[in-house]
Amino acid sequence: MINIRVRSMAEVEGQKFGNAFVISIVSPGAEHPKFEAENQFWCQFNDVREDLMTDSGIMNAMNKELAERLVFIAMEYRDVSTWVIHCEAGISRSPGVAIGLARYLKCTPTAQQLEVTYPHYNRHVADMVAAAARKRICEIVKNVRVQFNND
Repeated sequence: MINIRVRSMAEVEGQKFGNAFVISIVSPGAEHPKFEAENQFWCQFNDVREDLMTDSGIMNAMNKELAERLVFIAMEYRDVSTWVIHCEAGISRSPGVAIGLARYLKCTPTAQQLEVTYPHYNRHVADMVAAAARKRICEIVKNVRVQFNND
């Protein structure tokens, strides 16, 4: 079972996470916090539900390709018992990623518990990650079936 911990950037800055898997989320152009972890995935996207054009440029939302890459990497660490997922504030993007993953993986807390704890989670992010997780799990199951049938 995977123990998911949702955190803010301030909560991970300077921390040592050992062999935990850390997903670090910041806005495009922002610096990731400095922390120590053997296993990490870094990504950048804005806390929006769709790409938006603003006076200062485009704000990039989570997209299918990023969600699939995040899930592909995360599934490589499914044997790591602790996952730390952080964004800048720890209330929207990181809970969205955690909820999306928890919908298809055996985690504590569950997706439902995370939804109660983080009512302002980014639903677009959760849905994108959940769809990518479902797709990746189906691919893994299909590969296992093919290997089993070939043996």
